[in-house]
Amino acid sequence: DASHDSYSPFPLSVSLCARAMPTVPPAWLPVVHLLLLVLCSVAAAADGANAEDTGGHPRPSTPPKFREAPQFYNSPSCPPPLAPSAAASCSPAALVHVAMTLDVAYLRGSMAAILSVLQHTACPQSVQFHFVASDAVPYLNATMGSTFPYLSY
Repeated sequence: DASHDSYSPFPLSVSLCARAMPTVPPAWLPVVHLLLLVLCSVAAAADGANAEDTGGHPRPSTPPKFREAPQFYNSPSCPPPLAPSAAASCSPAALVHVAMTLDVAYLRGSMAAILSVLQHTACPQSVQFHFVASDAVPYLNATMGSTFPYLSY
């Protein structure tokens, strides 16, 4: 296979672009459907019950202040960052995708985790963050942008 001969800075990377999803045996389908129904019901109930809850912590009236993080650059051994395109996410030298939730109650920990990922990777310009956050807290996006102005998300 020629794809194993190419250089990749991520030796254990797994390409999910062209792989088939595993199939579930027909005997397990009712169990899988029941589990999905229960999970969706629990998630919907938790979302409704915690609409104004911030994990037991009061919602701050003003956004927390964080210092601006420095810009991080790839080491010389990294391939050059790819230009944004639809094909770039399926390339063997593509970005590493990191998904995480942003919550007001745990914002300081999330910021620390992002900074740690950027500080401890050899190719920080090859990391693409994806954040899941509530629209009810309007300052999360502004806080992320002011703390990590060079971050790709």
